[in-house]
Amino acid sequence: MLKRLYGNYWRFGFRTRLYDLLTPYAYLDSLDRCAGALQLREGERVLDAGCGSGLGFLALTKQNPRVQVHYVGMDILQSGLEAGQVKARNRAANRKTFWVRADLSQPAPFRGEMFDKIMAHFSVYTLAEKAQRLSAWKSLHQVLTPGGTLVAANPSTDYDSRKIIEDSLNHPVLKKPALKYWQKRGLYCVTERLGLRHIESQLRVGYWHAYAEGELEQELADAGFIPAGSQKVYAGSGWMVVASKP
Repeated sequence: MLKRLYGNYWRFGFRTRLYDLLTPYAYLDSLDRCAGALQLREGERVLDAGCGSGLGFLALTKQNPRVQVHYVGMDILQSGLEAGQVKARNRAANRKTFWVRADLSQPAPFRGEMFDKIMAHFSVYTLAEKAQRLSAWKSLHQVLTPGGTLVAANPSTDYDSRKIIEDSLNHPVLKKPALKYWQKRGLYCVTERLGLRHIESQLRVGYWHAYAEGELEQELADAGFIPAGSQKVYAGSGWMVVASKP
């Protein structure tokens, strides 16, 4: 029963918008940092590899409100793409959006070096084998233009569901009014039990991959990128790396 529930957490959450309500502020802050690190410029083509319900699209719009770009959201779940399309329709400031269903474990369904910027936020870690992840990074490398930027973020070996919730409840947005704090506190109980603890257990047994310090940089370097160092994100439970294509 629980296994089935966990397996449908994202699919059901995307379709019902429950996922967005349950998403902790620490995760949204991590998305904001990745979106800001892309440093988007007018007219650029951006790929969100593993876009989920489109929260990355919102972060990119928030961090670059006056910049018009060509955004492509890619995800394996159709329910996520549909949720992303709704968000895009509600954001008239950026209408150049496309949504593609694809699996990161397979070659990217694009031809040539067509993207100036790529964001891969907490997506590639779901590929347990190093060979699979390296193949995914190489595929993203192939569709990035020379001189283009990739911003990647994935769980660290310090992944801690309790710390994520604690950090989120201490977010400045929840200081006032008090009612909002208690609403989020109740929602985050569900987040931790159905989402974060499941991820934590999957990382622990190796079904998904948690990165040690420097490991994400090395994978990206092996795929042909030039990493520019790593930073802790997501309440210390993830690594973010900005890399470029020579």
